[in-house]
Parts: sequence; C-alpha cells; structure tokens
Amino acid sequence: MSLDSAFWIYNLVANMAYGDRYAEVYPVIHEKVIKFQQILMEKASEVERKAAELYKEEPGAAVKLLSEFVAETGDSVTREWREFWMYLFARFRDGFTVEAPELPQCKGDQKKACTSRSIPNVKQTGYQADWYARVVSDGDNEKHYGIPTKYDSNKIKAIEKL
Repeated sequence: MSLDSAFWIYNLVANMAYGDRYAEVYPVIHEKVIKFQQILMEKASEVERKAAELYKEEPGAAVKLLSEFVAETGDSVTREWREFWMYLFARFRDGFTVEAPELPQCKGDQKKACTSRSIPNVKQTGYQADWYARVVSDGDNEKHYGIPTKYDSNKIKAIEKL
C-alpha cells in the first residue's frame, strides 16, 4: 500500500463514509467532489483549447501538453485527496465529530472574543445500537461490556466501601 497511490487514497476517503458515518460524512465528501469537478472542468477546458490551437501547428507539442496536464493533474488531485482524507480522519473519529472551535485563539494582547487555548467543538455521535449489540455478543465480551440486568447487592456494597 502506498499513500501516493490514487487507488488507496480514494478508497481511504470512501471508507470514511461507510456504515454509521454515512449521513454525517457523505455531505462533506460530496461538497469536496463538486468543488474538485468544477475546478478540473475549467482547467481541462482551457488546456484542451490551447492544445487544439497548438495541434494545428505542432501536433507533437499538443500531445505533450495534454499528457503533462493529465499526469500533473492526477498527482495533484491524489495529494489533495490525501490531505482531505487526513482532515476527515481527524474530524470524524472514535465516535466523535470534531469541528473548529467557536472562538478563535487570542493573539497578542487580545482578551475579548477569543480563548487562550483553542478548544474544538466536539460532539459524541457514537455508533448505532446494533453495533454496540454486536460488540457485546462477540465471544466473551458480554462480561466486559454488557449492561447487567440484575445487580448483586453484595458486590454493590463492596464497591461502595472502596
């Protein structure tokens, strides 16, 4: 696996939107895809226009222009998508959604409408109930993660003494 490979990077991004996270992550990915498409379509149209003009005089140069554009664009998109995956990974992790803080960090002598330590907004989105049930039912996990239906009063008294 290589993080320079478009295949792996695109799959890493796609995997962020599977399952429980789809409703929350997909809109963020979709917005990014739309922006990428708009930029790439504009750039491609311009390069194709230049290549068509160039082809009239120097066909080889036109082919070279298009080939370089495609190679550079592919590498650039893969790098940008890798950075996007890192953003998604940091924002949607461990059952939490982390967003930018509401207040900016104070600068210099600033003391109002800012914070000395930037604290992000975090909401616990968790997982769906069937996921929790699957974790508890796997092997002997119920001993560790199950919620008891009956309580042993002697054990509760012993814990209270601690």
